Amino acid sequence: MKKRASEIAARGATGLGPAPFAPRPAPERAEKGAPASVPPRYPLEPAPRALARAREFWGRFRVHYFSLFGLVALAFIGLAVSLGPVLYGIDPFEIVSAPFMEPGGGNPLGTDYVGRDVLAGVLSGGRASLSVGFFAALFTGAIGLSVGSLAGFFGGALDAFLMKVTEFFQVLPTLLFAMVLVTIFGPTLWMETLAIGLASWMSVARLARAEFIKIKELDYVKSAVSAGAAPRRLIFKTILPNALPPILVAAAFDVSFAILLEGSLSFLGLGDPNQMSWGLIIGQNKNYALDAWWTIFFPGFAIFLSVLAVCLVSDGLNHALNPRARKSFS
Repeated sequence: MKKRASEIAARGATGLGPAPFAPRPAPERAEKGAPASVPPRYPLEPAPRALARAREFWGRFRVHYFSLFGLVALAFIGLAVSLGPVLYGIDPFEIVSAPFMEPGGGNPLGTDYVGRDVLAGVLSGGRASLSVGFFAALFTGAIGLSVGSLAGFFGGALDAFLMKVTEFFQVLPTLLFAMVLVTIFGPTLWMETLAIGLASWMSVARLARAEFIKIKELDYVKSAVSAGAAPRRLIFKTILPNALPPILVAAAFDVSFAILLEGSLSFLGLGDPNQMSWGLIIGQNKNYALDAWWTIFFPGFAIFLSVLAVCLVSDGLNHALNPRARKSFS
């Protein structure tokens, strides 16, 4: 036995192999006050998934040059109506000169029928027109998405009831329905926003319903149902993220429709009289369109450029989010 132990120890000493019973070296202890060892450096983690998706979306969006023009034009209009009134410093309701002064001189875009500065009206009026347009589109999307998702997901009696409600609102003339609501509850900006939203949510609801019906029949949704996923998780985590792209494109188009509808209400005198808007300028000067063209042209061109920019951006969103649109474009 002693001979066997001496052979094993000799084998470990000669490097032929480790001694099986050799004691392990004790771990070295850092002396008191010694600096801590620097941890090993690992490669940086990849970019977050959301950032990668944003880069991919921007790469698809910028290929569509008309959409880039629309985005730049929309950004320019937004900066003009946000900072313009502050920098220009003229009250749009203040009489600054004689009526019907032509563009140039002290009034770059001339004056209207009572002597108010047209440029001040265009800059200040854009705030009301664009804010009503964007918030009305958000309200439209919220109502339409809620109704369409519930109808498409649950189906049955709830689907039939919600679609009957949608059809009831759809047969109502949009402008006339908005006019009635504003007349009853008062011409304020918030009432205009609510009226436009209540009058134009039906198309988003039908689109959301169709997307939910299509997606809930796919295999990965059926697998989630078989795994016992709750309806709330199925709606918000599984189906809604995949149904959003076409709905976002439709909501972007609704912004342009809401801008036109707000201009129509203001043109008819149903807008907020205490807030300048593009439609209000056109409506107040409509009787002098042939004699003072600038009072109609500049606010009308602002509406045209805003609607065109929003439509071009919507087209770019469709190109970036819709695979079929990308295939047809390429």
